Amino acid sequence: HYSTLPLVAFCPDGYCVISGSRDCSIAVWDEHTGMVALILTGHRKAIRTVSFAPGAKRIVSDSLDNTIRLWDLKTGQQVSDISLASTEILVGIAYCADGLHV
Repeated sequence: HYSTLPLVAFCPDGYCVISGSRDCSIAVWDEHTGMVALILTGHRKAIRTVSFAPGAKRIVSDSLDNTIRLWDLKTGQQVSDISLASTEILVGIAYCADGLHV
């Protein structure tokens, strides 16, 4: 990230940390080496929230660009996105315990 890190989430399995930034990217950090393993890009504005799915195979993020994006943690590829109405404001986002719903 080249901007401040307003938020982080710790993997339930303890092997990585994700961080979202105002630079529109999400970094996946290897907790053991402290190095960036993946950079996820696709949002067009600052990241507001990042969270792991149960089992830590996917990540969900939301951004000031009014999108929610689902990411595959292993490949770094975007799996899905949801566009929100410009009047909708999220204050947080997370997966349900079943891992099937956000």
